[in-house]
Amino acid sequence: MSTDKGQYFNDLRTIQANLPTEYSRTFGQMIVHYYLHLIKSSHTQKANAKGLKQQAAGILQEFKRKQSLRKDYPATDLLVWVAESNHLPQALPVTSLLKEKKYRVTYISNKQQLLANPALEGYNKIQVVLPKRGIIAEKQVKEFEAVVSSIIANTNLAIITAEDIDTISKAFREYVTYTRQLQADYEKVITNVNPKAALIGYDIPTEGRTLTDVLNAKSIPTFMIQHGAMAKVDGIFGTHISKTIFVYGEVSKQVLKDSGTKADIKITGAPYLDELMKKLHTAGSKAQGKLKVLVAFSGPGHLTTENHHKKSIEAVMEVAKNHSGSVEFYFKLHPKDNRSYYTAEMEGKNLTNVHFKLPHSQSNDIFDWALFADIMLTGASTVAIEAMLCRKPVISLDLTGDYKELSFVKEGAVKLISDKAELNTVIEQAVLQNFDAFDASSRKAELYAKQFYGPTDGQAAQRCAQLIEPSLN
Repeated sequence: MSTDKGQYFNDLRTIQANLPTEYSRTFGQMIVHYYLHLIKSSHTQKANAKGLKQQAAGILQEFKRKQSLRKDYPATDLLVWVAESNHLPQALPVTSLLKEKKYRVTYISNKQQLLANPALEGYNKIQVVLPKRGIIAEKQVKEFEAVVSSIIANTNLAIITAEDIDTISKAFREYVTYTRQLQADYEKVITNVNPKAALIGYDIPTEGRTLTDVLNAKSIPTFMIQHGAMAKVDGIFGTHISKTIFVYGEVSKQVLKDSGTKADIKITGAPYLDELMKKLHTAGSKAQGKLKVLVAFSGPGHLTTENHHKKSIEAVMEVAKNHSGSVEFYFKLHPKDNRSYYTAEMEGKNLTNVHFKLPHSQSNDIFDWALFADIMLTGASTVAIEAMLCRKPVISLDLTGDYKELSFVKEGAVKLISDKAELNTVIEQAVLQNFDAFDASSRKAELYAKQFYGPTDGQAAQRCAQLIEPSLN
């Protein structure tokens, strides 16, 4: 079993609390970079020397950044930060209600493709051009290192030790000038648009977190809608800095409280479900023909190591090979997942029963996929709970024991499988229309989904809008 990575966030917050003023704010803004370096994430390794084309692109990016900061943007009532595709389905139902009441709403993002979404037509939009990662004097790095070393030596931390000082210094060296410039850029934008409140897609990554910090420093109310599955007590959830967090139901509220968040937590339901409830209420019957298994892992990340992810894919591909004539496997990849993990395992196996899109459909909606399938197979992803809403039996494949503290596992709402042989047996039984393996979990899944998602009356966006509106007047 791997280390509880959430403890890194707890320790990093303790270090931040003990840092002098000149370091503490930026340290908090870029906390995720310290975390990623500490867990030795591959995408945080120091970049190689850039070629001429990359240098030219960097110069052009810097030019665009400075140009964007000279623009005059219209004043707004609500500023909405979106950085991932799943932020829009949460925010849009809320902002459309506020826009109908003539409140001015501006969407802001560093992702041009998100702002180009047709659903944002009629909204004011700001594209943030991110600064380059700059160079900091080595003397400043050594001064920071000395301060952190003293804190680690004199503070009772759970997981970070003196051996981690070089790693923390590396993150500081690589990202501190970037984060400080990001803060300065956001301060200019906020002064320009003068929002009365902000809705933040996610306040943990540095870009959204720094914006949230700037807004908080100006006493501008910050709101955030639940991001993903808050299904276990975890240090990452204690790291939120939005002042108010809208959660789906009681499960997430309790997880946030137990994880140490200081936010005001409001149960609202899930806005992205408001328009889907009619579709969901028609779900439940098993389709005829071959058994259809939806596989939706979330890729390597906070709870799942890359090795665990690869082993899970290997296990599923072997089961797919064993049942090539009777089971169709449909893989829906998470945005942070990578198709190469799957193609590597498929090589030489001639798996004609493995698919990466639905037949006769271009839909990327998880509910369309879940309603199409007979069984959902995942690891620790929120899709497990979304499948429960669709009344589909859910398998959580955990080959390392890392998911046992997830609330839907502890509550018995999924069929937990810990080895390849058991997975093969359960699928084999399901082919014969024997779903006895899911009897216990299916009964608990319905109750768990209600507790997790809270009210599913189609009024979640209305509740969020009503809670934001007083800040706009």
